[in-house]
Amino acid sequence: MDLTGATAMLVLRDRDGLAVDTSAGGIRARSMACTGASGLSTTLLSTTLEEENMGTSSSIDASRAATSPVHLALAFVAGALAVPIFHQSLLWILHAAGIVPIAPFNMAPTKPLGIPDIVSISFWGGVWGVVFALTLPRWFRGTAYWVAAVVAGGLALTLVFMFIVWPLKFGGLPPDPFGLFIIGFLLNAAWGIGWALLLHWFERMRSA
Repeated sequence: MDLTGATAMLVLRDRDGLAVDTSAGGIRARSMACTGASGLSTTLLSTTLEEENMGTSSSIDASRAATSPVHLALAFVAGALAVPIFHQSLLWILHAAGIVPIAPFNMAPTKPLGIPDIVSISFWGGVWGVVFALTLPRWFRGTAYWVAAVVAGGLALTLVFMFIVWPLKFGGLPPDPFGLFIIGFLLNAAWGIGWALLLHWFERMRSA
């Protein structure tokens, strides 16, 4: 059989039993297919890397913005204002309902500097606002951030008061820790969402 000048067509079987066309045309087609697949893979890889770089860059920018002096100053003001606006307002409601005996907006002097109680609480609310501004945005985004502001406010501030502030001021532990925790959680959770709302509002005003 004279195969000179004819197209050499060999049909082989690969390991999976698939026919492989080894003619010149078949080889060119397979080469083009491989090149196309390689180009598509390269494009997808490039796009993925760009998205990862953009995500990393945005995270870095968000972290820098969260630690800027202006942002921290606004976080302090938001935390301080959240005390009389949210924390003490809820305390007023609970006191009016006869649930708690402590009246809101207490102006009694505190030791050792004689600062009015409401001013002292507002100052520490500002300090907590800075702490939250440095921590929450690093770990939470979107809806989780707002939930964290409420939960962390209710838990962290209440536990610190019960196990650090109370023993230092009065000695020992609170006589009714469960009841104090429930009331403290509600009040401080109100502070937490108030802080987040005020800070968000301040930042929107600053960027407008």
